[in-house]
Amino acid sequence: MKKLLTIVLAVIALFTLVACAGQSQTQNAASDNKAAEPAPQAAPAENPPAEKAAESGKKAPVKALVVYFSWSGNTESVAKHIAGAVGADTFQVKAATDYGKDYDECVKIAKDEKEKDFRPALAEPYKGNIGDYDVIFVGYPCWWGTMPMAMFTFLEQYPVEGKKVVPFTTHEGSSFGSSLHDLKKLCPKAEILEGLSLRGTKAKDSGEEIDKWLKDLNLQ
Repeated sequence: MKKLLTIVLAVIALFTLVACAGQSQTQNAASDNKAAEPAPQAAPAENPPAEKAAESGKKAPVKALVVYFSWSGNTESVAKHIAGAVGADTFQVKAATDYGKDYDECVKIAKDEKEKDFRPALAEPYKGNIGDYDVIFVGYPCWWGTMPMAMFTFLEQYPVEGKKVVPFTTHEGSSFGSSLHDLKKLCPKAEILEGLSLRGTKAKDSGEEIDKWLKDLNLQ
């Protein structure tokens, strides 16, 4: 009887050892499988606006710069309206020349510069990058039938080749004069779009006309 009891206990002990061994192997296998799982992939970087627009079939927003010269403030008012309407950056061209505050004095100095085909130095350089923009608005008062000579200086120092150039001017009867011809000579590798000519005395009240012109340009 004791012999039989001993055999039964031995069998029970054997089964217990086998069961424990099997459980240990299962836990080790689970641990190995967990370690072998690949690390989660990082989310792909978001495409820049231009690429996202291309993928969706839409045009990327146009980047524009308004470059302007203004003596009386008329051209400046137009420039600021344009910048606000299209979300453009601005740069005011200022000559180192002192044109004074008197109209007749300014006219005299401007005439002398034009007759001498003079290139006045700029009061401050442009610190941006023309290459960052798609469209360059170029604004100026019409002085002696063309742009102030400081605009010649700017366009020669900062070429706008490959850009869309959009001129606008303020005047008291001469419209663009010969400035469009001069602009094409200064920017031979740019596309000159239809410009806007406004009476200087009415420039500050020409918002609707400016907006219609911008809409017709269809730059977006």
